[in-house]
Amino acid sequence: MEYTSATNHRLDGFFVLHGNEDCLATKTKFSNGLPGRCFHLPVGNSDDFGDFRPWNPYTSKLAAAIVGGIDAMPISHGASVLYIGAGNGVNLSHVSDIVSTGQVFAVEYGGEDYRQLEEVANTHSNIVPIHANARFPLQYQSIISGPVDCIYCDVLQPDQCQILIANAQQFLKPGGGFLMVVDADTVNSEETEQKIFMGEVEKLRSGNLKPKEMLTLEPFARRFAVISGIYDVKRK
Repeated sequence: MEYTSATNHRLDGFFVLHGNEDCLATKTKFSNGLPGRCFHLPVGNSDDFGDFRPWNPYTSKLAAAIVGGIDAMPISHGASVLYIGAGNGVNLSHVSDIVSTGQVFAVEYGGEDYRQLEEVANTHSNIVPIHANARFPLQYQSIISGPVDCIYCDVLQPDQCQILIANAQQFLKPGGGFLMVVDADTVNSEETEQKIFMGEVEKLRSGNLKPKEMLTLEPFARRFAVISGIYDVKRK
């Protein structure tokens, strides 16, 4: 697939590439060792060029949420983000592109995934890789400098709400945003997805995480949703 130009997406920091088919993309300032292809394109009809990386909603739950029309998007230019469950770093690299001058603290526990994440961090100076179990945020509190603006949680564990709550209590600023990916089958493969998603919403509320939006991810991912909201608490 080739593209001829890029335009701003309705969400700040995101772009749409135009060619035979339109495609979601991020604009990167990191030129070497990036996962996937990179296209040097003009923004609209201007003389302003940039390097853009296509982002596939069928392989990224965050990209699926954006293409699917999510409105509450706390990941933005200049933000500090705690990314829980960063995997091999491919999706993380797009978050790194979006925050640009901000910073991403990337927590991953799996050995092979973490090795690949470190390779991505070597090409993205705003990524801080953290090899740790996200259930124990005190283990990496010395690495994260100050409260973060946003937490993105993609651990796909039955206790994912408790993991997010524990990290929010430790690191998220009051009024800060969160995004959590929910796989209904991970929580309960025999229950209806709507009942599971609403159950996760109630669990988050119990930890002062106030959901603002819940978006199912079909047709990109079956029985998946993304919940977005804010940390509704005042720090002492």
